[in-house]
Amino acid sequence: MVKATYGTGSSLMVLNPQEHEPAGGVAATLAWRRRGEDRAAHALEANIASAGTAIRWAARLLGTDSAGIAALAADAPGDGGVYLVPAFSGLGAPYWDRSARAVLIGMGFDTGPAEVARAAVESMAFQVADTLARFDTVLGAPAAQLQADGGPTGNGNLMALQADLIGRPVLCAGRPEVSALGAAHLAGTALGVWDDADLAGLAPHGTRFTPHRDDAWRNRRMAEWRDAVACARGGRT
Repeated sequence: MVKATYGTGSSLMVLNPQEHEPAGGVAATLAWRRRGEDRAAHALEANIASAGTAIRWAARLLGTDSAGIAALAADAPGDGGVYLVPAFSGLGAPYWDRSARAVLIGMGFDTGPAEVARAAVESMAFQVADTLARFDTVLGAPAAQLQADGGPTGNGNLMALQADLIGRPVLCAGRPEVSALGAAHLAGTALGVWDDADLAGLAPHGTRFTPHRDDAWRNRRMAEWRDAVACARGGRT
């Protein structure tokens, strides 16, 4: 199970009990070590530099806020075609290219604020999909689903797009902000407040998004995204 956290940046992480070798922009990291256990739990992780920052950039550009960007994006007609690669300080996972620069491409005479807003929102989903593909390669098989948390998971349109782009379900946490909650659960089990059986009951049920697009659509959109990334990287793929 791979987990994606959406925030100012985004991160993807999966437990790594088989200790797969990190590669392709995916790093090894320590997940946790619990009292009484001989070994720490290890994980694979990849960090995306700009996610929510792309929304803030679009909000400043268009004179609105994050909620306004989400509303504008929802009103954009058609099926995309404008792409924002938010390499404002270079690209993180899966490319790790500090020399990349942000680009907004695919514009025409009919491009307006709604299309720019949608490109900003969609950039989060495209970056996660691109990075998840690297995890599939490192792990040797695709993850069955993507677990998702963080404030942007409250945007149902974004999560529906995410499921379509990765071609597998996305399960959003019942509480979007779960990073501190996980630390609290570990502390609680260490102190004997809860045991492992209690933890499942502490988490509220989340929302599941299933893909509705076919492989041809998915492959076309990801190819267009990667063409945009190549532009941001000065023609490098």
